[in-house]
Amino acid sequence: MSSKIRLAWKLASLGFRVQLQFKGSFLLNRIAQVIAYGSSFGAIFILTYRIGGMAGWVWRELLFLMSFQLLSYSLGAAFCFVQFRELESNVRKGTFDLLLVKPAPAWLYIIFAKFNFDYIGHVCLALTLMAWSSIHLVDWNFITVLYLFAAILNSAALTASMLLMIGALSLFGIRVYYLYVIFFSVLEFTRYPIVIFPLLLQVTVVVLVPLAFMSYIPVAYLLDHPIPIVGPMGGVFVIFVGPLSICAATFVWHRGLVNYQGAGG
Repeated sequence: MSSKIRLAWKLASLGFRVQLQFKGSFLLNRIAQVIAYGSSFGAIFILTYRIGGMAGWVWRELLFLMSFQLLSYSLGAAFCFVQFRELESNVRKGTFDLLLVKPAPAWLYIIFAKFNFDYIGHVCLALTLMAWSSIHLVDWNFITVLYLFAAILNSAALTASMLLMIGALSLFGIRVYYLYVIFFSVLEFTRYPIVIFPLLLQVTVVVLVPLAFMSYIPVAYLLDHPIPIVGPMGGVFVIFVGPLSICAATFVWHRGLVNYQGAGG
């Protein structure tokens, strides 16, 4: 285990040093990301501040929800989005076979050799807005702070696991591009209180594609807002979402490897 951790660290640090060879480009990209997301958040702030809120959520609560969603997504996607999105192409070209003969698990090379440091800007913006918006929203104590950290970790794990599972389906010969389109379409709804959407859409984001557990449900639980479909117990279940999703992703990945027959299969 320790050797795998050292290898993962070396692969990730090597990738980071490669990106820093172009410091100006790296910095400008991070600034552009902050401006893009900051503009989106600013538009929501102006809208909700003028109308007084959205479905009982005031603008500070909405900002906290959106920043929580951005942070959870960014942490999870840094591990598994670009890496497993490219897996379909690698399988089709046959380059995935090269990873299977390396002296370490293929998933370790896939995740850490191309660890996505592009999300640094997302994380910094999300942490700043979350800290600023949540100061007067929650009665912070040891329990609520511990729940917040656990919810962020589990939400990020859910995001990473779902992205990994979608990519791993390419090992079964499935074209996964449109599955990613569906994933990100559903993800957009998790920026807002899901109670504003029709019941069918609420069922979709809570049960069918349970991305509500990566943002709305933990935030609503912290802020004492109603949680549709699953009720307050959904907020408690959030702390189990991460381990369960990792187990599901591990199962799909290993089944994909068993099913995989090589580029000529």
